[in-house]
Amino acid sequence: MTAHAGEEPARWPRPAAPARTVEGPLAAVLYASRQPDSVLLLHSLGLDRHIWLPLVDVLATRVAVMALDLPGHGASPSASAPTIEAMADHVVATMNAAGLQQAAIVGLSFGGSVAQAVAVRHPERVRALALLDTTAYYGDGAPRTWAGRVERARHEGLPALSTFQLERWFSDRFRGRRPDLCDAVSALFAATSLDGYADACTALGVMDLREGIASVRCPTVVVVGDLDLATPVAHAEQIHRSVAGSRLHVLRGCKHLSVVERPAAVIGLIADTIGA
Repeated sequence: MTAHAGEEPARWPRPAAPARTVEGPLAAVLYASRQPDSVLLLHSLGLDRHIWLPLVDVLATRVAVMALDLPGHGASPSASAPTIEAMADHVVATMNAAGLQQAAIVGLSFGGSVAQAVAVRHPERVRALALLDTTAYYGDGAPRTWAGRVERARHEGLPALSTFQLERWFSDRFRGRRPDLCDAVSALFAATSLDGYADACTALGVMDLREGIASVRCPTVVVVGDLDLATPVAHAEQIHRSVAGSRLHVLRGCKHLSVVERPAAVIGLIADTIGA
């Protein structure tokens, strides 16, 4: 199965909720709702906003939903600098373009790191946080590790990394049960800009949000799969300890992309946190 940046994977549902394109610095779609509250969805590394499609209609019955492509991913241009902070500023500029003064932000993996940076740099714009399978800091050896990921991607190409990614994204049980969704996510990954992927890897390698997130005061839930090797439970626990009043929820038998592997549980946790 093949896909191109900005196109929906063929096997994924097309949301029924009314939608409009946001004319901002990042490619984004706003799914309208009569509810005044808004939720902003930030995807994981090497994917794009289409990872959220199966959840959009459920969330859009309760809140207005905006899903965007992070810098260098999907149909979005690169950020002004390969840093998580610069990417967070681009997200806020896109909120401005959409007329969203405040939103609950749901961030998955890379998107969860960007969501933390938004909450640190622009706390008045964040009503609540749902941080899924993410981290504030990858460790002292992260710059070298992520540079190695970039080197391998440039040498082999992103499609060649799909098997490695699938084993990190999903449990053995899920891969055997839902090969259709695994193929759809792999197609998104293969269509990602190599330069955009490299910029994001560089940003994640030098990221350290540990001190900053201690200032976060909005309602926050931290979610992680107990089998997650990409951002293990210990990373979620560190965020939970740093963010006062946050809740930590560990999903049993789940790996890294919980929004795909355990969507019902994730939606429930999001709804509880944002009050929808």
